[in-house]
Amino acid sequence: MDVITTAIIDALGALNKDTINDSYNNLKVTLKQKFGSSSDVIDAMEGLERKPYSKGRQATLQEEVETAQINEDFEIVQLAQDLLDQLQDQSELNPVPILSANATNANNTLRIMQQIKSSGILLIIPLIIIASGGYIIFRNVQANADKRLVQDCETQEYCSGRIKALERLVQGEKSLKSYNLEHANLESSNLEGANLEGANLEEASLESANLNGASLYRSNLSRANFNSAQVSNVDFNNSNLKSADFNGADFNSSFLNNANLDRAILSRAENLTFSQLKSACNWEKAFYKVDWNQENSQWIVDEIANKEYIEKIKQDQSSDPEKRVDCLLWDKKSS
Repeated sequence: MDVITTAIIDALGALNKDTINDSYNNLKVTLKQKFGSSSDVIDAMEGLERKPYSKGRQATLQEEVETAQINEDFEIVQLAQDLLDQLQDQSELNPVPILSANATNANNTLRIMQQIKSSGILLIIPLIIIASGGYIIFRNVQANADKRLVQDCETQEYCSGRIKALERLVQGEKSLKSYNLEHANLESSNLEGANLEGANLEEASLESANLNGASLYRSNLSRANFNSAQVSNVDFNNSNLKSADFNGADFNSSFLNNANLDRAILSRAENLTFSQLKSACNWEKAFYKVDWNQENSQWIVDEIANKEYIEKIKQDQSSDPEKRVDCLLWDKKSS
């Protein structure tokens, strides 16, 4: 049984306690606000209040909670978990009836604790399994909430909580494939190992961000700011890096096959080899020798030094790719 249904059912046996009553009402009010006072889940909840021991009404409540996908709402799940925590604390002081289908003959939390004392280690293993299951549910709810937050922030430069949401998704090995992060301020974020394949990061700011090991395959990074970013072992293959700022970025072991480097800022880039550059498209149109103009807030290209550096790359035949680089896609877009 899910945590919300369990919390509601179990709380009905303890509503004479002020703290339990307040938490239960808070959960009910929040459900009404989000799903409506006349919603099926509220009807099922109030029906159970009239006959709390009815197995049929308990099952109806569980069905309505599942149908409305309430367990994907992080706020409500947290309220339900808080209610369960209070029920457990209360049961340690005064036994209260447990009405849920998980407990037979209205057993309460105190009996479970007594069983632990009498059975010892034999009960620890299933309890750990139950706790692990709850943690997995919590992580899934958190991930769904994080995805919705990021989606709601689309095209916004600043959005409260977005960086932490993205970092949690990456840590949970959730894909960020095809995410729209256009204009997003993600400075100093830790997106190490992120799957951003096909993502839109146009004009996004990832200054000083950690993207080591990330996949940015076929991503749109046009005019994005990667100043001083960590981009080691990153898959930039077939990505659009046009006019992106990689000043001071570390490209150690990164892949740039067929990527578009047209007017990309590569000044002071670290561990960026000639072989990497020549595997990309329009590398000869990139800027390698530039200075920042503080007054006008823009890069100023040292034309002479830049041409000399490009010529140096061309003359290094040992770095020439074995196969011809396919730049047809970028040639079409520029024509």
